Amino acid sequence: MSSDLVDFTDFLPTLCAAAAIPVPRELAIDGRSFLPQLRGDKGRPREWIYCWYSKGGGSAKAVDFARNQRYKLYRNGQFYDVSTDSLEKHNLPQTSLDEHAKKTRAMLQSVLDKYRDARPEKLRTA
Repeated sequence: MSSDLVDFTDFLPTLCAAAAIPVPRELAIDGRSFLPQLRGDKGRPREWIYCWYSKGGGSAKAVDFARNQRYKLYRNGQFYDVSTDSLEKHNLPQTSLDEHAKKTRAMLQSVLDKYRDARPEKLRTA
């Protein structure tokens, strides 16, 4: 399962699938069960993960990003190839991206757009 992405929201659907019970409909989660991968089957792994956090609280420290196995895009536009730059020292300018990186950046931007209001209002900076 090392090439698959797992988000914390995937655990509930996975546990429900293992127990053969449905995820409660009233829970609005975007989690995806990874039980098939645990069983050695193909499954439907995530293509991306969205995350937001606020170290110490407050909007000045609020950060959110979307990422896949290779790339990470922050809401402020910083874009990294984390497969070769795990410490995020070298922001990739849009003008230097190859076609694959451009497509991936656009996909990750659509994730950020989808979750624009995911953070509590007091922690939204953009």
